[in-house]
Order: sequence, then structure tokens, then C-alpha cells
Amino acid sequence: MKLGTASAILRYPISWRRIAAMIERYWFLLRSSWPRLLELVYFPAVQMLMWGFLQLYLGQNAGFFARAGGTFIGAVLLWDILFRGQLGFSVSFLEEMW
Repeated sequence: MKLGTASAILRYPISWRRIAAMIERYWFLLRSSWPRLLELVYFPAVQMLMWGFLQLYLGQNAGFFARAGGTFIGAVLLWDILFRGQLGFSVSFLEEMW
């Protein structure tokens, strides 16, 4: 039987206690490591300020291209925040496997 079939999924149910334990472990790891926590907070905050002020300036100009540029900057900002969050958790996982 392959693992991708529906019966294999029903055979191995999700253990919510294990998932909660892993989340709690990563939470304690982040709380104990100030450089890691600072990196997760500092870079998105700086980029939000920088790109936010640029988008505010572009939004005051009522042209179509200025609004399109502001929308693009907002999308890039959202992408960067999601990327940094994923990177933080991936680094934690790789350090655990090391």
C-alpha cells in the first residue's frame, strides 16, 4: 500500500498533541534566542517602514503608474514578510536536525 492513498491517511491519524508539543518547543526556542527573535522582527519592521513610506509617497501621486507601482511594492512587502517567517522556522528545523 502506498502512503499517498486515502486508507493510509486514515490509518495514521494526525496527533494534535504532537503538533502542539512541536509548536511549544519552537516557541521556547525562539524565546531563549534573542538574536533569532530580533532577526525575525527587525528586518520585516525596517522593510515595512521603508517600503511603506515609499508607497505612501507614490499613493499621493494620483497617476495610474504610481498606483500600480504602489500595489507592486505592497505585494513585494507581503512576499518578504512571508519569506522571512518561513526562513525563521526552516532555520530552527535545520538546527534541530543538525
